[in-house]
Amino acid sequence: MFYLMYIIFVIPVLLFLPTKIIGRKNIRQLKSNFIVCCNHTSNWDAIILQGRLPRRYIMLGKAELFKNKLLGWFLRSLGAYPVRRGENDIESVRHILRGLKDGKNLLIFPQGTRVKESEYLEIKNGTAMFALKSQKPIVPCIFVKDTKLFRPNVLIVGKPYNLSEMEEFKDKKITKELLDSASEIIVNKMLELKTNYLEDKNVKWYRNFR
Repeated sequence: MFYLMYIIFVIPVLLFLPTKIIGRKNIRQLKSNFIVCCNHTSNWDAIILQGRLPRRYIMLGKAELFKNKLLGWFLRSLGAYPVRRGENDIESVRHILRGLKDGKNLLIFPQGTRVKESEYLEIKNGTAMFALKSQKPIVPCIFVKDTKLFRPNVLIVGKPYNLSEMEEFKDKKITKELLDSASEIIVNKMLELKTNYLEDKNVKWYRNFR
């Protein structure tokens, strides 16, 4: 089903979302499953990530989107699972942890909703919780600009890292304070990608479209 949807819908949409991918090799070199963590600026982001990155992914989508049968069917075909935002949705958490345990890759937007490029710092603790409980590596990603139709953009894929292997998190009980600390690392890893990219004097492709 995924490949059918990819051919009839995802590929045509991607033609209107010109996105240069930098660092795709950081995913290709991974031998086990992992968590892709990316900023979220538009409804198109998940399609770009599912369509342009190696591997397939499971992900969460707000439950309201699944009320429309056609849209819900499409989202499920792309690996999405409904989550009730603002509630303690244990079933969606279990679904993701089961998927990670079974060897599936997770695509997650740590802000939990769409935000503009100036609001990256506000993220939820869900990503840190999934990473620490599953002990899977995180692949940080960031869209350099807000995603818009027909506007060239850049998606940077960073090197993977594993929170559970860091000394401050290894064999530690998961508490809110621990998750807060892990989330700070997650957002800093994402922002670091953009900062390094924009400070690279050899980069010309993106600046031509600013």
